[in-house]
Amino acid sequence: ERRLAARRLHAWGQAADDLRQPEGGAPQPSSDAYGAVAALGGMTALVGQRRATGGEDWTIPVVPRHEHLPLSVNQEQLWYIEQLAPGTALYNIPTDLRYSGPLNREVLQQAFADLVQRHEIMRIRMVADDNGRPRILVDAPRPGLRIVPTTPDELPRLLEAEATKGFDLATGPMVRATLFAMGEDDHFLLCTWHHIIFDGWAPRLFLRDLTEFYTA
Repeated sequence: ERRLAARRLHAWGQAADDLRQPEGGAPQPSSDAYGAVAALGGMTALVGQRRATGGEDWTIPVVPRHEHLPLSVNQEQLWYIEQLAPGTALYNIPTDLRYSGPLNREVLQQAFADLVQRHEIMRIRMVADDNGRPRILVDAPRPGLRIVPTTPDELPRLLEAEATKGFDLATGPMVRATLFAMGEDDHFLLCTWHHIIFDGWAPRLFLRDLTEFYTA
């Protein structure tokens, strides 16, 4: 049962990739993607050369998690926009999966908990320091997978309400997950993310890791 569900989750992730390529053809990277790959290749070669010839210590230190962490430039932009319109749903990113077939709900809940443990970004919140600049704290309440019994007729209304509900960046977390159960073999998984922690590459990674934990 769990392997069947995992195969279907994996197939959903593959289908998402297929949407980005022409029918019957290979994926078509954009010119930006080619440039990024070329730049990364050049950087890798440079780092390898310097490590081989220099005496520097290339160890990447781990920043203590009890301290405030900086935001990226893009995250800072979204944070300031959020201050102008707190709780807006403008930057919500809902990802959904309709699943038909046997599904172990308790195992999926545990798989989601393991996913939260693996990905620190799902456990952060953002607050302003004494100078008004945003900082990251890795101490937000851990999001869990809620199970909500419903009917197919009620599902659209519940999906819209959940997907358009805003986030409080200061308290976190910045992701919500709900499994709408319409029967033993009929489920709809909705995960709503704030764009400040989630981008176009994230859905496939999310489904991949969730599948791994579900089958473990």
